Amino acid sequence: MAQQFQSEYLKIIPQFNGEPSELADFIAACDLLINTFSDPNQEAFINKFILTSIKTKLIGEAKLVTSSREINTWNALKVVLQNFADQRDENSLLRDLMLLKQESETPQQFCHRCQDIKSLLLSNLAVTELNEAVRAVKHEIKKKKPIFKVTLPPRSEQIINIPVDKDINERILSYIKFNEVETPSSFVTVKNQIATTPIINPTEKELCFMLFEPLKIEAINTFYINPEPIITPIDSNIDQQLKENLKNIRISHLNSEEQRQIKNLCFDYRDIFYCENLPLTFNNQIKHYIRTKDNNPIFTKTYRYPEIHKEEVRKQINSMLTQGIIRPSTSPWSSPIWIVEKKLDASGKKKWRLVADYRKLNEKTVNDKYPLPNITDILDKLGKSIYFTTLDLASGFHQVQMNPDDIEKTAFSTENGHYEYLRMPFGLKNAPATFQRVMDNILRGIQNKKCFVYLDDIIIFSTSLEEHIVRLKEVFERLRNANFKIQLDKSEFLRKEVAYLGHIITPEGVKPNPEKIKAVMKYPIPRTQKEIKSFLGLLGYYRRFIPNFALLTKPLTKCLKKNSKIEHNEQFIKSFETCKQILINHPILQYPDFTQPFILTTDASNVALGAVLSQGKLREDKPIAYTSKH
Repeated sequence: MAQQFQSEYLKIIPQFNGEPSELADFIAACDLLINTFSDPNQEAFINKFILTSIKTKLIGEAKLVTSSREINTWNALKVVLQNFADQRDENSLLRDLMLLKQESETPQQFCHRCQDIKSLLLSNLAVTELNEAVRAVKHEIKKKKPIFKVTLPPRSEQIINIPVDKDINERILSYIKFNEVETPSSFVTVKNQIATTPIINPTEKELCFMLFEPLKIEAINTFYINPEPIITPIDSNIDQQLKENLKNIRISHLNSEEQRQIKNLCFDYRDIFYCENLPLTFNNQIKHYIRTKDNNPIFTKTYRYPEIHKEEVRKQINSMLTQGIIRPSTSPWSSPIWIVEKKLDASGKKKWRLVADYRKLNEKTVNDKYPLPNITDILDKLGKSIYFTTLDLASGFHQVQMNPDDIEKTAFSTENGHYEYLRMPFGLKNAPATFQRVMDNILRGIQNKKCFVYLDDIIIFSTSLEEHIVRLKEVFERLRNANFKIQLDKSEFLRKEVAYLGHIITPEGVKPNPEKIKAVMKYPIPRTQKEIKSFLGLLGYYRRFIPNFALLTKPLTKCLKKNSKIEHNEQFIKSFETCKQILINHPILQYPDFTQPFILTTDASNVALGAVLSQGKLREDKPIAYTSKH
């Protein structure tokens, strides 16, 4: 009967683990439940029953904090949770746990006692009382009709028109979670008290989303931009390290006024820059889930790796253990590891990244189809800007926590031990989708207007210094609120020309990044079909910079046909070298101006079709992009 009673109304209450950011949603859902189902004739009983049921929604730290306290009313429980959320730093949490755990108890006994307390609370209800409660709740449910209801298929996203409490044009709709359905925090346009927003069902089952009253929305200027800077008490030693960290900022190319403004801004936001001497924190917005087709563990034998890399592996394992990124594991899952070279840092020092080979795990992982931005679309929208700043997040994926139930699936082995990730590792199939989703949500409303983000690479653009400082501050504020950290020595401030997504961005246009095309320049004459495909793959990223690409590479592509013989004749060599030469000459493509007419010039032969899109006066027009096809 308890299950029947709970199924009628408990689905509107989300689980709560003590996260401060989720407390408001949890309290709002519980308040709605209390207000809806309390009965004047049986108020004490009904509230007691509902309170007991609400407690079953408490998990993790929230359950530990409340399980040994005598709490008889919803208001009392609310106060305990609010106090816990307000004081939820490491020291207060340790104090609470020490008080809860008796000195003589083992960890196992402590966990059993928590379960016993929960069972005792649930056992205080008689069957007759339960029958009366079920009838009362069913009666109230029939009287209480939702003002909005939508059903979502499994793993789907829809755009919905949702009732809100105010009729003001631009507002912020806060993050909502109802019955596992989520709506992200977002800017919305309101008309007749109706807002349009995306809604997501991330589960494998059909779910229903209902509202019994209009959603509350907040003013933009009070939600994201604080009139006063956030003051967080920082240990004096940590603060000194953060100040020292600012010495890594690269601003020697700026004049004195530009340097002053950037220094002052970075000083005010020094807590958002990652410092190597401090642990890498994680964001407060999202966790990564690994949804597999089945739960049968995957085990792959450990790979051998060169002796020269063994010390690097040991050092990185110790570093990640210290920072809480990984922990020792007893998981039946296991993937082998690789050690791969990273791009050089500001000092030109070579660095390495430890990567687990999750290919077998990825084969049985359910796809997350969240899209990544189109790089060409981003580059096309940077026209008319004068200043550019690029920000790189410090080990971006490692700033995302793993869903606790999926941690064991990330397990990997080295010759020194078996470990598992507490943070999202590189190499997981859906990791890019998770990361892009959280960055899109954080920068919603200013992305595409003041900045762009592609995974952990952010670019801010503007036409003046004053405008740039304002935009940079907005991005810093969003990252601070989400608890993301920036890698200072990989960030560039107030550049007229900057490297971004494999290209050089300038006020005049876009060109290939010379550092990225070094691999093309050094590529030896291909001798196998695999080597030809690899070379064409390197070229393909920049094919819009190469006129008549299809025609030019025809001598190479015809060697890819089945049973074709590769002959290094004059045509083959000329094609190979010409492609290299075009990129060496640093071709530049201008930004499109969508308020002006375009010129499309086409050409065709028996071998290929070619076209160039340009703008400007005839015979003085400049290319925007080249395209071609066999």
